[in-house]
Amino acid sequence: MKPIAPARKRVPRMIIILFGMLFAALSLSTLSSSPAHADEVGTEYDYKISGNVQFGGDPLDGVNISVKGGGYTADVNTDAEGKWAIGVPDKGTYTVTLDEETLPSGVIVAKGGNVIEAEFGLTKTKSVNFFLGQGERVTVSFFNQFVERLVNGLNFGLLLALAAIGLSLIFGTTGLSNFAHAEMITFGA
Repeated sequence: MKPIAPARKRVPRMIIILFGMLFAALSLSTLSSSPAHADEVGTEYDYKISGNVQFGGDPLDGVNISVKGGGYTADVNTDAEGKWAIGVPDKGTYTVTLDEETLPSGVIVAKGGNVIEAEFGLTKTKSVNFFLGQGERVTVSFFNQFVERLVNGLNFGLLLALAAIGLSLIFGTTGLSNFAHAEMITFGA
C-alpha cells in the first residue's frame, strides 16, 4: 500500500487568467481620459449651483456667470461645452446673473431675463437655465432715459394733481366725501 501524500490545493489556471484580465481592464479604465468637467469655482463647498449655456444646440464658451447671496460672491466663465458650476457655502437663496455683454453678437436672453433667483431644495445641487434667443440688444443712452423718465414722471404727477384738485373741489363745496371719485379718475385716465 502506498502512503497518501498530502493534498495540494490547486487553483485552476482559468480563474487566475480571468482575475488577471479583470485587473488589467480596471487598470486601463482608470488611466483613460475622463470627460471634460464644467468650469468650477468654490469646489471646497458642499452645495453647488450649475448650468449649461447653449444657443441653438451649440454650447457658448466664455459666458460670464456670477452668483451672489448670503454674503458670498463668485464669478465663473462657461467652458468649451457651455457648462459652468459654482460652489456655495450654505443652503439658501442666491441670485444668479448671466452677463449679457459676454454673449456673442445677435444672441440675447429671450425669456425670464438674465437674473434668476436660485433656492436649494432637498438636494445639494441646483441647476439654473437661461433661455437664449436671437435678437438685437438695444442700449439707451443716459440722456434719453432721463428725458423719458422726466416726461413720464410729469405726466403721472399731473394726473395725481388733477385727481387731488377734483377731490378738494367736491369736498370744499359740499362738505361730503365722494367715495366714487377714485373710480371716476380711473375711468377718466
